[in-house]
Amino acid sequence: MIENTLVELSDASLLMLFRTKAGAVFACKSEDQGLTWTQAHVIEGLVNTDSKLHLTRMRDGRLLLAHNDHPRPFAHDKASNDLVASRERTRMIVSVSSDDGMTWQRLLRIDPTPSENESKDFQAYRESADPFQLREMDSDSDLSVQNHYPYLLELAGGGEGAIDASCKAVVAYTKSKLNVVTQKTSGHEIWVSCVPGL
Repeated sequence: MIENTLVELSDASLLMLFRTKAGAVFACKSEDQGLTWTQAHVIEGLVNTDSKLHLTRMRDGRLLLAHNDHPRPFAHDKASNDLVASRERTRMIVSVSSDDGMTWQRLLRIDPTPSENESKDFQAYRESADPFQLREMDSDSDLSVQNHYPYLLELAGGGEGAIDASCKAVVAYTKSKLNVVTQKTSGHEIWVSCVPGL
């Protein structure tokens, strides 16, 4: 468990979430201001591709979580004709909880609209009995684009001079190109987007 993120809940306890290699988000809680913590456990329904996530608590008490929401399937690397643990981070998702993290609902996908092929891949993944299905990957694949390392921020509010008074929160994240042969990233850009529907 690495790259934790935490918030104070409505009852003054602390909730901490973790990135893991297990394909899921793990959580633990503290009721003594962080002196001791419960044993970490899987949050049902929140998959993770071994990528950083960010948690924030809105002023109205709801929790927002920005994360990549697909597991780590193996991919067929055409260049090396080998199987590699995919580092797919093609979907940046914002999920919301209204009950202090007990349950989560996927709010929206925040990264740019995927290509037609990626949409078909996503649909096939959702319909597959085996979410860890083999994926085809090469240097031109949509799967080589990464949207990751998110940071959520609730805005103070609209008002005079605001660009979009309906925007209550934004998410910033890094967009990178993954070389599927070397597994190195390049071309890093910072993207910022409003989180609509709040």
